[in-house]
Amino acid sequence: MAKRAKPLLVGLLLGSVLLVSWPRALSSLGPFPYYRLWLEVSFGIGGADPEFTGHEQLEYVNTEGQALEELYLRLYPNGGLTYGSGSLTITAAKVNGTMTELAIEANGTAVRVPLEKPLLPGESLVLELAFTGRVPQGFASSNGSSYGIYDYSGGMLKLANWFPILAAYDEAGWHLDPFYNWGDAVYSETANFEVWITAPAEQVVVASGTELEQIANPDGTVTHHYTAELMRDFFVAMSPYLARLTAQVGSTRVNSYYFAGDELGGQKALEVGANALALFNERFGLYPFPELDLLETSLPWAGGVEYPGVVLISDKLYGSAEYMAKQELQFAMIVSHEVAHQWWYSLVGNDVIREPWLDEALATYSSGIYAQEFLGPRAYQDLLSDWEANWRRARAQVEAPITAPLDRFYNNSIYYGIVYCGGALFYDELRAYLGDGPFFAGLQEYFRRFEYQVAKTNELLATFEEVSGRELDELYNRWLFTPATSPSLVGEGLIGR
Repeated sequence: MAKRAKPLLVGLLLGSVLLVSWPRALSSLGPFPYYRLWLEVSFGIGGADPEFTGHEQLEYVNTEGQALEELYLRLYPNGGLTYGSGSLTITAAKVNGTMTELAIEANGTAVRVPLEKPLLPGESLVLELAFTGRVPQGFASSNGSSYGIYDYSGGMLKLANWFPILAAYDEAGWHLDPFYNWGDAVYSETANFEVWITAPAEQVVVASGTELEQIANPDGTVTHHYTAELMRDFFVAMSPYLARLTAQVGSTRVNSYYFAGDELGGQKALEVGANALALFNERFGLYPFPELDLLETSLPWAGGVEYPGVVLISDKLYGSAEYMAKQELQFAMIVSHEVAHQWWYSLVGNDVIREPWLDEALATYSSGIYAQEFLGPRAYQDLLSDWEANWRRARAQVEAPITAPLDRFYNNSIYYGIVYCGGALFYDELRAYLGDGPFFAGLQEYFRRFEYQVAKTNELLATFEEVSGRELDELYNRWLFTPATSPSLVGEGLIGR
């Protein structure tokens, strides 16, 4: 009889844990944090919210160049707003086998892990945690702004940032940023993951990484074993109502998951996703992972959301042949934008609180590159016009540059207009100024230099200057650092170049 896969942490507070070595890809980049996670999901009975229990074993090596007296982890589901009204609670913790008391900070969204002695550069530790979570139903939120990323609705459970995740650390220290009603909350660094997910057998599980095996358990559940090397996060969703279409792009399998009755949308998502993956492989650099999942789901406040290896697409975009034809450009732009985030956010990271333009502007312009390639010049002109209209409206309301941090905006439409649309217009002019050869060479070099790392604005801009051999300060200052409201900032010939 098959036995349920039990975590090595089954005796979390009763004894030491035997560490099992796990080969890491591209280890020359340095010792990345290594998570081993065990998740067990239980669906509510009688209308109760779904809940889960989890165990985490985090192996951490201090690569910061200075001694650390503490670690911080984020508990994102406690932040409300885009996460709804769910929760994530740590119930026990050990550091190197010794029980430890944790301090909850940042309005419940961060936990401080004190260390008995400073962790010197190059030294390592093992943090063990037991935790539980509750997932809201129907995008429950105190202010109606939930994205539906940590939610149970329509028969689908989505678990964004469901485990305690190591806070980002840089020259400013540990980042315990507040949440906003717009933008992304998660600033994290590349890590390695091995994950066991136990759920009822009828659930189709979609997750970051690659599934290695499924283990049938005597109680009717199945344990799904995943590995995900060099990813910035680990997303999980599940539903019994999903069908799947697949395509192969180079060494990557593209999966399109869709709800019964939405096969046409599932086919279209697969087509756009596969084409975008192939195009961006050529223009930016190779996507290194063996799998990319596209998932139809309910997203009340977004057209799409990105996670490493997983793209969420709003079910509002799926429909009849007539409906799909009418919104071909919108559908293609949303899917290609989220696929582009696999390069700009997942592979090349950035501080999404202080420099959100780094990933969002590039992902938006990447959707324009897709439009040029697959939908034609007219579609690209329509995009440029739409970007400029949104940019002008936002500029009339807020004097904030494209490179502004999240706290300079006060609603999503202004944030979108300045950061996404203004940023895309900047790239359009930069490309026109440099020419396709230097422009794409600059993007490829940026990707090569900062893959799996965290990039900064000055590093991106310096890369374009170095690769092109041109001084670009005037263009940079005019577009990126001037919070003016005048439409005269639009470059000559921007529309219809």
